[in-house]
Amino acid sequence: MKRIFASATLVAALTVATAGAASAEEDIGKVKTFDAAKHELTLKGKKKTDIVYYLPADFKDPGLKPGVRVAITWTMQDDKHMASNVVLKPKPAKPAKQK
Repeated sequence: MKRIFASATLVAALTVATAGAASAEEDIGKVKTFDAAKHELTLKGKKKTDIVYYLPADFKDPGLKPGVRVAITWTMQDDKHMASNVVLKPKPAKPAKQK
């Protein structure tokens, strides 16, 4: 009985510990706007829903401008998309047609 209780307690503790941890996610999309002064990057969203990402104060612009495709790593903090990394992500080249 003690063994079952100890196992259940361990599982519950691990569940609580991992539930609070924020996991980083990655989105790929096209830049709609970039405001370096406000540290904000807006990606064009699906169904006319744009998403604003907040960039760190030490963010280095890799060449962001409207229409550029990027991959952005972010976590949700206080209902805001907080970006940790942004990289340019050009579309892969289409394979050549075979004759």
